[in-house]
Amino acid sequence: MRRAQNHVHTHLFRRTDVIRTAQAQLGVPPDRKLKVLSFGCSTGEEIVTLRSIFGETVELYGCEIEPVALAEAAATTGHLATIFKSDRAAIRDHGPYDLINCASVLCLNPPTDMSKLFPPAEFDELLAVLDSALRPGGLIALTNASYRLQDSPLAPDYDPIRSDIVFSSGFVNIYAHDRRPFLERIRRPSYVAFRRGVAFDIREEEELADSLFRKRPVGEAPEARFLTLAPVPAAFEPHFAFDRSNLVGLEPAQRVNAIEVVRHYRFGIDRATGERGYALQISWTSLTGREHRRPPLWDRLNDFVLDR
Repeated sequence: MRRAQNHVHTHLFRRTDVIRTAQAQLGVPPDRKLKVLSFGCSTGEEIVTLRSIFGETVELYGCEIEPVALAEAAATTGHLATIFKSDRAAIRDHGPYDLINCASVLCLNPPTDMSKLFPPAEFDELLAVLDSALRPGGLIALTNASYRLQDSPLAPDYDPIRSDIVFSSGFVNIYAHDRRPFLERIRRPSYVAFRRGVAFDIREEEELADSLFRKRPVGEAPEARFLTLAPVPAAFEPHFAFDRSNLVGLEPAQRVNAIEVVRHYRFGIDRATGERGYALQISWTSLTGREHRRPPLWDRLNDFVLDR
């Protein structure tokens, strides 16, 4: 198994929006523990994150190919999970898994020579390894990937699992399987912004945020699912609001083919509980040029669940 990503940087509680969505979709089986794999666990921070969220309801595994990171993960988080070196046989033998978390692993960032260092065939091959170790009904969380599962040979067997708290698939450039740019990142000092590449082609707006995919059991009809995990309280009382565009400050020439994502914040209080927080609604420019608005979500001011 060849390494794609050339960095081992990680941090605690990365992409907990996707992990919490996976947790809600999987539930808790009555007769066994869930099996969860951190694919490319680096130095172990993702192991800690998964254990914090799932608690003792899971058997936790982590695999890593970079030897120094693997040794550090085993030394510091070996008491929380089974840590092993990434190879096809070991991944298969420890499975089958209910969730495989694959964050910033199937990518090359910065994208230097994609054709040579991480061609689409290699992405498909690695996905096939994970698919072979995943239970029917299991989930692959795929964030910050250089290619899309929707364009891979596995696409017909998987359905997206969407939620109100997941509205981004990552920040790296994305390529079509013919190696043309699908999304190209616009370098900005703060917010992530993309422009549509020459290969940009989607069937529906929510594909832009798709990060979690369910392996459909044989005989089951295709179904995209949307989970509401952070509804705005019925007793929410807004006090003030502001909007923030990811393209603020860009010159018109830099906005060509750019996807403008606007965060609509309404700060206030839940009168039923006294908790302060904000309702956040995300919108972006649709394919038709109109505004695509997602359902609003609620975030308490003392929560740190929306890691972007």
